[in-house]
Amino acid sequence: MEPKKVTVQLQLRYEWKEPNASRLRKPLEDLIAALPPANWVNANVTQAASAAGEFEQQTDFSNVPEWLDVLGEAAKSYNLSLSMGPNSLAVSIAASGLIVGIRGEAERAKEIRVQVDRFAATVGLKAIQMTPPDVALRTSGFRRSGSYRLLEDVTASDWLGAVELFRTWIGETQMFTGTIVMKADPGTTQELRSVEKWKGS
Repeated sequence: MEPKKVTVQLQLRYEWKEPNASRLRKPLEDLIAALPPANWVNANVTQAASAAGEFEQQTDFSNVPEWLDVLGEAAKSYNLSLSMGPNSLAVSIAASGLIVGIRGEAERAKEIRVQVDRFAATVGLKAIQMTPPDVALRTSGFRRSGSYRLLEDVTASDWLGAVELFRTWIGETQMFTGTIVMKADPGTTQELRSVEKWKGS
């Protein structure tokens, strides 16, 4: 029986606020030189649209040296993807930050991570800690629904009491949508995203 093939991936985020990436040229060159030769390269630089309404422009590069040469030019973003057989490295530099993605075989990915950490330390990059998503959002995979029929006239306070009872049963919601329809104008509805605003109406 063949051993299972395991692929791992990791995304590292760093702060980056400089107008161009010239300071990264030599450290990136050293990082790439420390990796196995790439058999596929995809690189581009995107120039933002001007205030005069000109188109956003993207320049593509098929080799790393030419891409490195333009890191000194102001741009909206700089992107580089290298494929080294089953392993890959992706670098994205923009005003929102610098992102390094690693994907591949577990052992080789660990070796690439060591080189990326060395690159980040050389440049003095500050890592951005990613907040894990809310557990309830990741694990909740069901929906509760109910259908009720009022057999006699009730007041608004009776109805709100029933709503509170229902909320107690279902628990805290991640999302709420409430609709109000006026008797004088039944063709118009107002949608509210806050349960408190909906109750107050």
